Amino acid sequence: FVLKFLKNNVAKAGIATVLCLGVPVLMATQAWDGHDRSDRYHQVDFAKNLLNSVAPNGILFTGGDNDTFPLWYAQEVEGFRTDVRVCNLSLLGTEWYIEQMKRKTYESEPLPISFNIDQFNKGINDQIPFYEKNIESIKSGIDLKEFLQLVKTNSPAIQIPISTGETINTLPSSNLYLTYNPEKVKSMGFVPKELEGFLSGVMSWNIGERDLLKNDLMVLEIIAENNWERPIYFSSTLSTASYLNLKSHMQLEGYSYRLMPFAVNQQDTDGFVNSDIMFDKMMTKTFWRELDNPDVFYDSETYLKVPVVTARYSFLRLAEQLVNEQDTVRAVKALDKAMEVMPDKSIPYDQLTSNFVLFYYNLGENEKAKAIADAKEAENAKAAAAAKAEVAA
Repeated sequence: FVLKFLKNNVAKAGIATVLCLGVPVLMATQAWDGHDRSDRYHQVDFAKNLLNSVAPNGILFTGGDNDTFPLWYAQEVEGFRTDVRVCNLSLLGTEWYIEQMKRKTYESEPLPISFNIDQFNKGINDQIPFYEKNIESIKSGIDLKEFLQLVKTNSPAIQIPISTGETINTLPSSNLYLTYNPEKVKSMGFVPKELEGFLSGVMSWNIGERDLLKNDLMVLEIIAENNWERPIYFSSTLSTASYLNLKSHMQLEGYSYRLMPFAVNQQDTDGFVNSDIMFDKMMTKTFWRELDNPDVFYDSETYLKVPVVTARYSFLRLAEQLVNEQDTVRAVKALDKAMEVMPDKSIPYDQLTSNFVLFYYNLGENEKAKAIADAKEAENAKAAAAAKAEVAA
């Protein structure tokens, strides 16, 4: 519109340039904070903390892109903890990715998968439906290694016909078990002395009346073929279904759960905590760059949600276990560390932080508890006032 009134081409070019430059200038002034990545390290540090939760030469199951891409960056670009094999469950249902997992990567040996391509290619064993056999010996439990062998050989013992006239493999029982040598496991040194009494020689659990997707099948294969030789971990950020009902057999060690050949309590749906290992990992093997800097812009609803929730939850689980063990000194240190690296001034207290108040009071740290409670109350009052003003407007 403006250019219609100008005859001079030089003036036209100048005006057009100024007007067009106004667009990026406007965008920069209005949205600079959200796009400025200066001093934002939390995604990389989250990845490093998750990798450092894993013992040497471990296997780590992760979920979608947000869980996995930062870990790949830390390994591929910074060369950090390349001994850990990151295994993305979202991709583990594809034949090309399974083939990748069967190859060595950096210091990580191939994953223990004995399925060949003809047994997991596209369209083969994509979904194994639960179809319970009405045989008491099968209903009470099926050996995991035997079941996997039946799947590999397409045994009629576990197959049913479908509408196309073909037959497919099924899961004939929700109860699975895996046998092992207790003495051999003891000699590996990863079971704490005080928990060796739980080594019965059989790991049994109810996986639920559910269909097995190909990625579930591969996880079971890795567990069965591994024979406890390499540490197997599940990221604490996974969906409930991804744990295959094995949470009671998992030991929380930082940001991830380590699969163990026993359950301390079969009814435990959130794993158990090894306080010594977890205290060491959370206090000395974690990175927290700039999370305490109030001048760094963090969008709590997107970039920060998973890292902060994961970190605060891990500190809470550690503090809870230390309180149960009456180790009040280390419990206070764990809570203090969480407050130090993620203070309210930069990372506003969330719902999880309310639990810190209770723990501090129970540990006799009343002033620390009150400071958190007051900050949270002030934040709630501010939010309420803003909501009221918005309604009024």
